[in-house]
Amino acid sequence: MKKIFILTILSSFALFFTSCEEEAFEAGSNNFFSFENSLNGQEVLVAAGDESTQEITVYSNRVSSSARTIDIAVDTELSTLPANSYVLASNTVTIPANSNVGTTSVTFSNITDAEDGASLVLSIPQTGSILAGEDLQIDIVLFCPDNSIALNITTDDWPDETSWELYDLTTGQVLIASGGPFVNPDDDFATLTTEFCLPAGNYGVIVYDAYGDGISGGGFTITLDGVTIASGIVGASADPGNISSSGSTTFVLD
Repeated sequence: MKKIFILTILSSFALFFTSCEEEAFEAGSNNFFSFENSLNGQEVLVAAGDESTQEITVYSNRVSSSARTIDIAVDTELSTLPANSYVLASNTVTIPANSNVGTTSVTFSNITDAEDGASLVLSIPQTGSILAGEDLQIDIVLFCPDNSIALNITTDDWPDETSWELYDLTTGQVLIASGGPFVNPDDDFATLTTEFCLPAGNYGVIVYDAYGDGISGGGFTITLDGVTIASGIVGASADPGNISSSGSTTFVLD
């Protein structure tokens, strides 16, 4: 009888220990969260001047009968995308009751050539009760939905005399871009390229030489996806040193 009593106590203790161990495991697993793995390292295509919204998905590794809200943070040390180029819809994600999935979103805008290839890195801050998976890195890729145009100017030894203007001639003569003079020492005897994303229409380019002796041995081309569609030269004026000179060309985009 005594042996039976001792065995009963030991069995009850083992059952209690097992029950507590399972409860601890369930509580811990309820607090593990991670971003959707397929999004990590994903490239988000953004057209210059447009916006792009990307859904962010967060998972828990188990379903809970109550809703759970977790924080999301931007890793400012790892992110290379400027803060004015994105907006998080919320700094938290709520996983509804009876689910293990929650979503929020981030909208990208103000993307320029300088942000092409930049990254936004998001993390789930780990605390004493929250365990988190890997950070989420989103890479920004700038693309042109219209015509990818390049203005290529070949300079001489006085690039600081060279400047240019791009006009939209579709409905008049509207200045849409300009550049120069070129003052970098590496700009001497170089081909300097400026890229544009232009819709269908009629366009014109003027390249100026401030001194008026022209661009010796140089000129300029307009390329569409790498293929030359227009070109021009900048010759001397009637009175170099007193009258500037220029060269121009026009092109049509379908």
